[in-house]
Amino acid sequence: MCNVHSLRITCSSYLSKAQLRSVQEEVDSLEQEKECELLEVSQELRCAQEEIMSLRQAAEEAAAERESDIASLQEELCRLRAELHELQETRQEYEMEITSLRAEISMKSCSGHAGQEPATLQGELQFLRDQCQHLQMERSILQESNSQLKSHLLLLGGERVEDTDCQDGTEETHQEHGEENDSLTEKEIPQYDAENILALSGVIETNSAAELEKQKLSREEDKSRLHNQLQSAEEKVQRAQSECAGLLSEIEELQQRHRLSQEEQEKLQEELRLCREEIHRLKETGLQDLLL
Repeated sequence: MCNVHSLRITCSSYLSKAQLRSVQEEVDSLEQEKECELLEVSQELRCAQEEIMSLRQAAEEAAAERESDIASLQEELCRLRAELHELQETRQEYEMEITSLRAEISMKSCSGHAGQEPATLQGELQFLRDQCQHLQMERSILQESNSQLKSHLLLLGGERVEDTDCQDGTEETHQEHGEENDSLTEKEIPQYDAENILALSGVIETNSAAELEKQKLSREEDKSRLHNQLQSAEEKVQRAQSECAGLLSEIEELQQRHRLSQEEQEKLQEELRLCREEIHRLKETGLQDLLL
């Protein structure tokens, strides 16, 4: 009986040692697995940290580059706005100049039709024409009177006696010559005056026409000059407007680039935030595994 009991004790001791050994081996294997897992997690954490550092550095470089681009774009935008302001002021000046030129053209057109000198010359010409017509009427009256006198003299000459016909004829001839000379003188004087007046009126008309033509040419030259100035000013305004349109398109392009840069910077910041959250999660996972 004693031998059997001792045998049982020996067997149980052997069994407990084997169980302990197996448990110890299992614990060792679990520790090795945990160490491997910890090494893997540490390695992943280190890789993630390195990746985060590289991403952070890239994000900082991109942010610095974007800030530099934004600063340069803002400077360019300020410069373009200043140029646009100058062009707008220039356009306003050109528009004012165009308005003044148009007003000057209108004044020239109005004043060209109401000159005082042509009106005065026309009045003098009309006065001389009236005077010439009056003299021509007097001339006609004198011619009729002269014809009546000649007829009366012819009647008187027919009633004289034959014996005194020669003497009376001589006297009559002298008288007729004197009458004719007087009538010629009376005819020629108003005729010469009328001819002089007509010549004078022709000269005045010629001078008036020349003066009017000269004034017309002067007005045409002024109008052409003002029209050329107006056309030049309008061309300058069109050039200024085209330059303004170009500057506005450049400003819109710069604003678009600025907006795209800001969007890209926001994307990089979002990626950086996600990386930080991932690192924080990996750290928490590693600490939990270490605690377990």
